[in-house]
Amino acid sequence: MKKRILSLVLAVCLALSLAPAAFAAGGSSGTFDGMTWVLDNAGNLTVSGNGYLPEQTFENRSDIVTATFVRADEKERFVISDNAFTGCTALTSVDFGDGVDVIGTSAFRGCTALTELCRGGALELIYDYAFAGCTALQTLTLPETVLRIDAHAFEGCTALTDVTFAPVSGREPRLYNIYAYVFAGCTSLRTLTLPETVGFIGSYAFSGCDALKTLPFDQFSLLDDYAFANCSGVTNAVLSPSLQELPDGLFDGCTGLQRVTIQDRVTDIGTGVFSGCTALTDVYYTGAQTQWNRIRTPENENVLGSAALHCGAVAHTFDNNWVETLAPTCTDDGLTSRTCTDPGCGRTQTRIVPSLGHDWDDGVTRIEPDGLLAGVVVYTCGRCALTAIELTAPEIWAYQHFTDLDPESWSYEGIQYCVATGLMSGVGGTTFLPGGVTTRAQIVQILYELSGAPAVSGGTPFRDLTQSWYRKAVVWAYQNDVVSGTSGTTFAPEAPVTREQIGCIMMNYFFNVLKLKQQWALADLSEYPDGDQVSPWARASMQHAMSMIISGAEINGVVYIDPQGDATREQVATIVAEFCQWAFSVNGHDLYHQ
Repeated sequence: MKKRILSLVLAVCLALSLAPAAFAAGGSSGTFDGMTWVLDNAGNLTVSGNGYLPEQTFENRSDIVTATFVRADEKERFVISDNAFTGCTALTSVDFGDGVDVIGTSAFRGCTALTELCRGGALELIYDYAFAGCTALQTLTLPETVLRIDAHAFEGCTALTDVTFAPVSGREPRLYNIYAYVFAGCTSLRTLTLPETVGFIGSYAFSGCDALKTLPFDQFSLLDDYAFANCSGVTNAVLSPSLQELPDGLFDGCTGLQRVTIQDRVTDIGTGVFSGCTALTDVYYTGAQTQWNRIRTPENENVLGSAALHCGAVAHTFDNNWVETLAPTCTDDGLTSRTCTDPGCGRTQTRIVPSLGHDWDDGVTRIEPDGLLAGVVVYTCGRCALTAIELTAPEIWAYQHFTDLDPESWSYEGIQYCVATGLMSGVGGTTFLPGGVTTRAQIVQILYELSGAPAVSGGTPFRDLTQSWYRKAVVWAYQNDVVSGTSGTTFAPEAPVTREQIGCIMMNYFFNVLKLKQQWALADLSEYPDGDQVSPWARASMQHAMSMIISGAEINGVVYIDPQGDATREQVATIVAEFCQWAFSVNGHDLYHQ
């Protein structure tokens, strides 16, 4: 019995000796996989190495005053995981150095003494609530190359006065979206410098930023509900020439707003866009009165209140010296601008120059139809050298090979397309399994193949990529902002992809990889009985997807979105085929790049 007790004591001692040093007042240290941390007696924490700082590592510590991060190897990731410093109320400054890539969900949430963030030139991802409630944070400088800032990231940072996105030498801006509530409740925010690539502003993104007097409204091509609600300091807004919809409550409670310029591409004005805008006196509409009358507005609502409408006019006096500021390409619109001649104004007005479209040659046949697979004709654009592939009919149709397919089924055309292009195959022998589920890894692999399976390098923060067949596809999709993880460190490759996830993934591919432009009206999700069940992070994408490529599911004569339902193989095949048809209408040839 004594030997047994002694053995247990030794085992416990051994386990304690292998664990990180215990957190104690004053100096302490420890190690994690690939990382070392040292906390001196003054509360200065240094974390060095590479890898993933585990979740909740320093949560609610009251003895950490400063935190410095030192990256050991530029080729390896440095990730601050979820809740790592949540509630560290004595933390005053954080130096990310040039090494931290990812800041996880709520990583510094509630650090109420935090006033300063230093450097951070390698930052790529800032997840939701990362700095929410950091009520002492005053200034924020981030690199233009940051890929994503998730919802609520800086919500409630009430002392924040200045936000700057600084250029990075030799690198292009990569930030395209400001998601929901990112700066909501930042009541002291006065100045904001955004990359020119930012075109989408999510719901309530700047709600309550009542010290903010101006925003680059003319560059925002897509806005979500209440994006600028209660921005009482804004007096004038000249909206983007690319904007097609003014969503619900866009300027709700903007009590200082006096003048708004609306461009003639707008087709819809939502409910309560100018609700509570008590100072609004003039709305300038660049189109004719007849165009204004065709804009869809809420029934029985005077959308402008007491403001005067000026059609065919602008709020400035512009010269006719239009200067090209962005040359049009085959796929992207160009821009020209002119300057207001009113003394002391300097306001510029922009005009879209339509994209040129591809100049395709007559095509070269590369592969003749053979068996189940389609033939391939390759076309080349004479302007940009892009190649596109057009498919010819296979010799054998899918139903002749797969015994569980019905050529009369609603999904057969989409299945035939995906099988003929090699984007999808059977699940064994002569079975396609149209009602089977599609995993997150499989949909990413399909899009990777659709893009021609390009070479990839680097990695991801995901630690659950266990299979080699999808690893390259996930790396490619992550680096091109097509997918994000289910958390800061997980992708869940084997999990079924839901209908709202596939909507987001396809739209990210459309806008971020293909760089194509919106050419359709957004779907009204409220028309569906379960429209309110679409997750907030997916709403903008599903508005696009439901108008383009995703059809509702009809049950007893009622059409549902079923946003959290698993996408079946036949649904995915149909969505991919519909998507490629949309791309055909934009691209000029079948969307199957080589």
